[in-house]
Amino acid sequence: MFALYNVVDRMFIGKCLGPFAMAGISITFPIFTIYIAVGMLVGHGGGSIVALRLGQGRKEGVNRVLGNVFKFYGVFSIIFMIMGYIFMNRLLIIFGATENYSIL
Repeated sequence: MFALYNVVDRMFIGKCLGPFAMAGISITFPIFTIYIAVGMLVGHGGGSIVALRLGQGRKEGVNRVLGNVFKFYGVFSIIFMIMGYIFMNRLLIIFGATENYSIL
């Protein structure tokens, strides 16, 4: 689904908004992929722990595990957002943007 979303997104943006929008998507795609990977890591890890606890009949710890998963992902999201804002120009240049089109 992720690959299909990416292909369809690029078709519409390339047709409607042009080459600069496509360049923007191509440059920011690795950041998006990293964010998705961490989300999947936390989600699958938390889901595995919840499944193990439920399989063992230990329902009392399931809510705590889910709460920790949501807290971790929330804290990670805030840290990722702040670090992305602070290092925005450097990240964009690392991922292929030129200095002429940096944001700040």
